[in-house]
Amino acid sequence: MKISDNWARKLEVLGYILLFIVFVWEFIVKNLLMENFYNADWYYLNQRLYYMFLMLEANLGIGAINEQAVIEGFKDAVQSEYVQSQLHFVNLIESVLQILSTIFIAIGRFQEIKNSRREGN
Repeated sequence: MKISDNWARKLEVLGYILLFIVFVWEFIVKNLLMENFYNADWYYLNQRLYYMFLMLEANLGIGAINEQAVIEGFKDAVQSEYVQSQLHFVNLIESVLQILSTIFIAIGRFQEIKNSRREGN
């Protein structure tokens, strides 16, 4: 497939823009602003360990608990399917943007290499 130098340059610039968007999303939004949202699994794991600890204390006779409430709390300490599907969708979009940016940048670079070889001959 033949592509003009102008289009190759535009695709390369678009690739750099996409790369910048992914970079901003990954390091600023995902890691700094929404760190707790993306690390929700640790929260739910912590909650489950807490309920297990309460049950262990009760079985050892150290503390008195409402066993049914602890069991319900343990069952409820899971991340919802909606949140998991959102996270998978966002990760899929992020992966697609990374792949597209790589392809677009490569098209521009390969076009430049092809032109420099043509000029060198």
